[in-house]
Amino acid sequence: FDFFLDRALPETVERLRSRGEKDLRVWCAGCSSGEEAYMLMMLMMECLGKDYSSWNAGLLATDISDRVLTVARNGIYSEERIASLPDHLRKRYVTRLADGSWRMNDRLRAEITFRRFNLMNAVYPFKKPFHIIFCRNVMIYFDEQDKKRVVEKFHGLTEPEGFLFIGHSETLGRKGGLYQYIKPAIYQKSEAA
Repeated sequence: FDFFLDRALPETVERLRSRGEKDLRVWCAGCSSGEEAYMLMMLMMECLGKDYSSWNAGLLATDISDRVLTVARNGIYSEERIASLPDHLRKRYVTRLADGSWRMNDRLRAEITFRRFNLMNAVYPFKKPFHIIFCRNVMIYFDEQDKKRVVEKFHGLTEPEGFLFIGHSETLGRKGGLYQYIKPAIYQKSEAA
């Protein structure tokens, strides 16, 4: 998240601004119960600040499980599930409910589109490529052939200079891959690719 907020997001926003564009596309693939998607959305809102409303900057969050997507759409979590959320973000984006649980605020929830999607699908039906894709701790469940296919599809759906974030227990290798290695679990599509 630090790299996303400190480098990937500002670089992407600046690149778009320099071209006169304000369409920021971020995908959280394998979003599970939604905590990561909400954190990314908070950081996007923080980065763009008061200028956020002038951007088309929502977030797509997908998962194969309807059960976890229901939890994600509701955006209600126990204290334990959001314990690592920094206080300044908690105050701004989360409300404590009478039962002691926490609910993501309406504005935040409205900016995330939760959809059912299987990364094993033959076709990825997205109309435009993404600037940043998060797919953390999902590919550990794939064999090498499926992982290769998914990474190829991600690459085809990543804007030049776009970023791919994977889990720390996953790797695409440091050399010769479709993406340039930046640091553990973070890759970037080359400008010419």
